[in-house]
Amino acid sequence: IRVRLVMSGDDTQLAGLAVGLQIHARDEILVQQERQHVIAMNALVRRPEWIAVALFMLALLLANVGLPGYSHLVHPVALRGSAGLPWALAYNLLAFVLPGAALVWAGVRLRTDWADAGLLARIGVVLVQLSALAFAAQGLAPLEADTEATGSRLHVLAWMLWWIAFVPGALLLALGARRGIGFALACLAAALL
Repeated sequence: IRVRLVMSGDDTQLAGLAVGLQIHARDEILVQQERQHVIAMNALVRRPEWIAVALFMLALLLANVGLPGYSHLVHPVALRGSAGLPWALAYNLLAFVLPGAALVWAGVRLRTDWADAGLLARIGVVLVQLSALAFAAQGLAPLEADTEATGSRLHVLAWMLWWIAFVPGALLLALGARRGIGFALACLAAALL
C-alpha cells in the first residue's frame, strides 16, 4: 500500500490517517485470509474421497474411546458401532455414514466428468456409487447383540451389497476408465483387497 502524506500542522489529521491505514491493512489481511479459506474449502469439495478416507481413519483411531478392550486385530470394524456400546452412534457416523456420503458425492462427480467415457467405465462408476451407498447404510443399521435381530440382518445385507457392488465396479473402472496404468492398478488393488 503506497500512501502519500501531506504534512499539515495538525497532528490529529495524521493520527486519523494512521488509524485509517491500519484498518485498511487489517481489512486487506482478512480478505486474503478469507480467500485462502475459500480456496482450501474448494479443494476439499473437489476431492471428497480424501474427506472420506480422513473420516474413516479418524473413526478407526478413536475406536477404543469408551471401550478399552476393543482391538482392530481381534474385532471387526463394525463391532465397535454395535447398538448399546458407548459412542456407537458417533462411531457409525464417522466410520460409515459420512465417508459413504462423501464417496457417493465423489461418484456423482465422476459420473458427470466421465459422461463421454466408455460403457465399462460408466457401469463401473455406477457400481462403485452403489457400493458407497451400501457402505453408508452399514452405519444406519448397527449390529445388535442378537445376530438374528433386524438391525444385524440389515447391517450384514448392507455389508454384502457393499463388497458385491465394489469389486466388479472397481474392476470395470480398471478396465474401462483409460486413466493410465496407475489408476488401473489402484482400482485393481482396491478390488482385490
